[in-house]
Amino acid sequence: MSSRRWPFSLPRSTQVKALWICLVGLLLLINGACEPAKVTLQPPEIRYGEDSCDQCRMIISEARYAAAYLTADGQPRRFDDIGGMLAYQRDSTDDVASAWVHDYQTAAWIAAEEATYVVAGEYTPMGSGIVAFATAETARQWAQDHEGIVLDYAGLVDLDAPMSAHDQHDHQ
Repeated sequence: MSSRRWPFSLPRSTQVKALWICLVGLLLLINGACEPAKVTLQPPEIRYGEDSCDQCRMIISEARYAAAYLTADGQPRRFDDIGGMLAYQRDSTDDVASAWVHDYQTAAWIAAEEATYVVAGEYTPMGSGIVAFATAETARQWAQDHEGIVLDYAGLVDLDAPMSAHDQHDHQ
């Protein structure tokens, strides 16, 4: 054997360190490639007057009452009433990645966890009486004017009031 050294030869201890660094890097790369795809946390598109509610199958026609969510695997669920969305979530095995509601006054999308809700006698498509607001102050004022109660998202989910579309109407 020749005792000739390659021009890029490194001491043995440096070679071992470089090999370990490469192995750790490769493992990190493989781990990153195996992670599930991230769901874009934006509300699904609703084509008003065309898309139907996943809970009651009626056509979704009014943005200010509509709600939606994306499952962890990216499947959209659309609803004509916030109460319908809550009932569907309660009855399904969906792993919800992000939920969205519309501001009652502006019809702008709001992340469900960031909205403030009022439950009152207001007409909603499925009779839940739930409307959402972008600010707590606006919700409190609206609740006072309409004799409603103000809740955050966690309080709304825990509410024992009838929110199921089946409890209000029989559209099946």
